[in-house]
Amino acid sequence: MIRRKTILIISDIHYACDAEKLRRGHETRIIPNPVLRRAVKAYRQYIWLRDPFAHNHLLDDFLARADSPDVVVANGDYSCDTEFIGVSDDAAFESARQCLHKLRRRFGPRLQSVIGDHELGKVSLFGGRGGCRLTSWRRATTELALQPFWKIELGKYVLMGVTSSLLAFPVFEPEALPEERSDWHALRDAHLTEVRRAFAALAPDQRALLF
Repeated sequence: MIRRKTILIISDIHYACDAEKLRRGHETRIIPNPVLRRAVKAYRQYIWLRDPFAHNHLLDDFLARADSPDVVVANGDYSCDTEFIGVSDDAAFESARQCLHKLRRRFGPRLQSVIGDHELGKVSLFGGRGGCRLTSWRRATTELALQPFWKIELGKYVLMGVTSSLLAFPVFEPEALPEERSDWHALRDAHLTEVRRAFAALAPDQRALLF
């Protein structure tokens, strides 16, 4: 009898190191329109995420309650990305580093980590600032040791982690610096080749779970 496997999934942790916590008001300070700025403050105060830096304890709670899963998938967004340029910003990098350190220390090789859009940089929702940066890609894949693509097999199931922001780069291209766009396209082409190769290698009875 095949033993049941447990997959634990955690997503959008948005951990905040001390340096990011010092950037209170990071979202509204870049909004030039005073009416929109007040509206965003009210939205944050009364509707969603009054304090975006107050959730570190949730990661600790998760780690304490996680028991012993066979696989843990972290679905990206390890920092608060307060400069909106991903981990090329030192404070966002430190948040992501601390977050990943906690996850890796707790789960070791059972952990599989996805690169989220906030690791690479993402234009702010209201201020129109930021975007993906190649420096963020390099730091994420080298200093943070995040893999753009990974694959593990659990019986007939194949878990694959992809970098969705890279696959969808044509959508995000306007957010990238003009001088970096050709490099992003080259990275995307290589990533697509790797993903297609993995799908082509699936056996007829295998099922893919995409993260």
